[in-house]
Amino acid sequence: MGPAKPGPGSAGASTSAVPDGGPCAPGVVGPVITDCGYPYPSVKPLTSVTFNEDEVLRAIVPSGGSPLASIRVFYNDEHALTLGVRSVVVGGTSTDYPVSPLLTDPASVRYPQTGTNLLTGNQSGLDPSARPMWPSLFVTDITDDPTDRSGDWQQGGTPWNPNVIFGSWKAAVRTVDGSTVSITPDADPAKNDWNLPGGDTVPSGLKNEGFGAEARWDLVLVAGRSYRIQVMVHDGDQNKVGGDSGEACVDFCADAACPEGSDPCVPGERCTRERSCFNGCCL
Repeated sequence: MGPAKPGPGSAGASTSAVPDGGPCAPGVVGPVITDCGYPYPSVKPLTSVTFNEDEVLRAIVPSGGSPLASIRVFYNDEHALTLGVRSVVVGGTSTDYPVSPLLTDPASVRYPQTGTNLLTGNQSGLDPSARPMWPSLFVTDITDDPTDRSGDWQQGGTPWNPNVIFGSWKAAVRTVDGSTVSITPDADPAKNDWNLPGGDTVPSGLKNEGFGAEARWDLVLVAGRSYRIQVMVHDGDQNKVGGDSGEACVDFCADAACPEGSDPCVPGERCTRERSCFNGCCL
């Protein structure tokens, strides 16, 4: 395995969230690693897959833990983020799947529809390298083994869909011709830069190439335990062999708190700033 590269943006402290020989410090975030330690040859073919668009993942910001954690991923590129496959064409026959439309530009959608989420077969939502075309998050509990990668996509981990999307995005068409798979993204919407209506504060110093988005995953973690968080996205042109995709990983020690910028609440309690009480936190 080759050496890990520092990511384009680092969320939180630069120290590891999983110190050797002791428990993790709740709330500590490790450095963002843009290649997640891949590719490398092994008996598992996916570990050899190359990601050629890591730079579109501008930052990962995990926070909270219990009762709720949020993993915020900031994307920016010269083309809009691909939210999912809206249609699969096999032998000239099209099958359509719902992808949340961009009703305004920019926009935000909670629980976005991300097209076909099948992971096998002709009707899957995968790129030519078998990666999910929709923004996906993979989680591994590494408290007892900081080297554990069992939850990664390359190891057969489960992809989790985002809970909310902000900014600009579009869909794509997947065409299957025998053993050949190709992806054709829709046309770009208008540029939105880093305008993310209703989204979280964009970390300072991130590059802007015209199309910005934030994908956020809300999940329950166990306070005081460490997690390896892997995320992957696809850009909006898909013109490279195997598909244009970026991945990044970060270690995070869950805290006994709500996500950054979110106040604790009681179900049924009214939150401020037009937020709702979700799993004990105002979002």
